[in-house]
Amino acid sequence: MKKIFIRVLFLILFFNSYSFAERILMVCTHQKNDYNYPLLIDFNSMILKLGPFSEVKINNIEDSHIFAGAVTSSSNIYFAYHRYDNELTHSILTKDNKNIIQTDTFNCE
Repeated sequence: MKKIFIRVLFLILFFNSYSFAERILMVCTHQKNDYNYPLLIDFNSMILKLGPFSEVKINNIEDSHIFAGAVTSSSNIYFAYHRYDNELTHSILTKDNKNIIQTDTFNCE
């Protein structure tokens, strides 16, 4: 009986150590205008996609944040997802990063 228990415990611990999220799908609600967008975070492809916006590459994953961004011909697009608060900030800056064109904040569930 003891050997069976140890084997079952080993299997549970072994499979749980490899059961992390590869893709996360959430719904994010704009804080001011109350519209919703789906948010996809794909850790295998290192891609973040919010609603109608283009996919952007995840640049950095920290304990509390996930940062993603892309450079277009006319602007720089940045995303910062706060993992503890489930808050996503989407910012569009000018090509030289001196002026903010637009910033939106979303609550995600």
